[in-house]
Amino acid sequence: GGSLDDLEAAETHQVVIMGQGRVEWRHPLLRCAAHQVLDAGERRDLHQALARVTAAAGQDDRAVWHLSQSVAGPDAEVAERLAGAAAVAYRRGAVVAAAEAYEQAARLAPAGAGRDRYVLGAADVRWATGNFERVSALLRPAIERADDPVTRGRMAVILGQADTWLSGAPVAIELFEKHARATLDAAPELSAVLMLHATMARLMTLDMEGGLDAAGRAA
Repeated sequence: GGSLDDLEAAETHQVVIMGQGRVEWRHPLLRCAAHQVLDAGERRDLHQALARVTAAAGQDDRAVWHLSQSVAGPDAEVAERLAGAAAVAYRRGAVVAAAEAYEQAARLAPAGAGRDRYVLGAADVRWATGNFERVSALLRPAIERADDPVTRGRMAVILGQADTWLSGAPVAIELFEKHARATLDAAPELSAVLMLHATMARLMTLDMEGGLDAAGRAA
């Protein structure tokens, strides 16, 4: 609702520079300071406005990120839009943006299957980048609170691989085999995948007999 005239004082005091159809901050620190002096409500209003103009400009990924910064509590619709943007970013190779969008989606999602799915997405991307510490930080609390054994099993596939490098293969073996047993009836294919990972972890410890047994159970 403002106009260029409203920026005259900012230009006079060299906060912004205007010309050639553009308004720019004179220095990035001034931009940061201007954002910091806003109260929480003003920041949400600002992000709402930025969401509108970036959406109108066809910048959907930026628009949904601004929208996520404008909500004060859980919002399933915004979370789902963020997850969609994360999937698009991942497909084009923007792995950091994808992981951050999935994590923001998980923060905004109400408790339940949706939030678990976004946490899994974030962990999968972090695993692909080799950030095993972040994988563990995401999945260790999530696997404890998830109600569905199949969801916990999918988390265990990724968490166990991270644990192999962070805590050692024996810790990973216990996790893989525990969740393989828990998913045997509900998701036998997932159970087999978990046992294959357990096989590899046992071979890493030179437990050949145990590795053969785990492979046989997977088959």
